[in-house]
Amino acid sequence: MADGPRGDDLSRRSRAAARDIADSCLGLRVRMLNRLVTALFDDALRPLGLTGAQLSILCALQLSPRRRPVDIGTLLKIDKSTLSRNLDRMRRNGWLTKAATRGELDLTTEGTRLIAQAQPLWAAAQTEAKNLLGGQGSGAVYEMANKMFSRAAS
Repeated sequence: MADGPRGDDLSRRSRAAARDIADSCLGLRVRMLNRLVTALFDDALRPLGLTGAQLSILCALQLSPRRRPVDIGTLLKIDKSTLSRNLDRMRRNGWLTKAATRGELDLTTEGTRLIAQAQPLWAAAQTEAKNLLGGQGSGAVYEMANKMFSRAAS
């Protein structure tokens, strides 16, 4: 513990700063919301041995096949280490393949099948997330994401 008038003042200012940040930080709220929504989707997809992040990768490859890992990471805003860890697991599970020459990724038949199997589980989680956020909250999430993604692309 700090002692003396300076230490007490620093401690008070630090507590006030921490309270201000904890009460109003958008970054903190977005990270908390992300963890809660991620857990909701991961729990729903768990019976298939799949996570929400992995489903996003599968869908990206279904819609745009033969992509390099770096392209998938850029598209989905996934950092390199998280993407690499997911891709390794997904290859081990037989959901995707990686071309030896250019390193492009593509879905296997099992990966394609998994998307179709995941859709009803995803839809239930999507409904639950929308119910928790409410119509206005869901709309705000879509609007903000679209605005941020278009800003990042320019």
